[in-house]
Amino acid sequence: MRNTEWVTGIAVFTGHETKIMKNSARARPKKSKVEIITNAYIVMTIFIQGALCLTAALFNAFWQKLQGEEFSYFEFPAKGSPEFIPIYYQIFISFGTWFLALMNFVSISLLVTLEMVKFFQAMFISYDWMIFDVEKGMEAKVQSSNLNEELGMIHYIFSDKTGTLTQNIMEFKRFSAG
Repeated sequence: MRNTEWVTGIAVFTGHETKIMKNSARARPKKSKVEIITNAYIVMTIFIQGALCLTAALFNAFWQKLQGEEFSYFEFPAKGSPEFIPIYYQIFISFGTWFLALMNFVSISLLVTLEMVKFFQAMFISYDWMIFDVEKGMEAKVQSSNLNEELGMIHYIFSDKTGTLTQNIMEFKRFSAG
């Protein structure tokens, strides 16, 4: 087909079963370690809040049943009357009440504060005149603020077989110590 002047063709199938679509992988969103830990703590806090609400709802329902008519805030209808409320319904209502009362237990403002800090970090990086490549004439440009916390962290140090880097670091420590 390279040596032909023109070719007539028709696309038979161009959906998700084509080779290019099967070989393309979705890019997974990048999350910093701080964001991962924060999300885990929020889920743990929600489970703790649910356990507290369930415990409080059970105690509240049983306390109301024990108080009976002496509990002046509510009237408890007799078991045969149409206004009778079963205990599981009282537990359900009490759970919802406690959940709303303890809603500030899960701090959504923590996530908002983290996002604001990331935004201001990105602004400071963008406006920092010290981060400027003179050879290319480019300043720092923040494309995403998701990984601000990961900047500048050293995970691996490579050196040659002789350990020259290690020796230099040790000599620097001896020199700086006195």
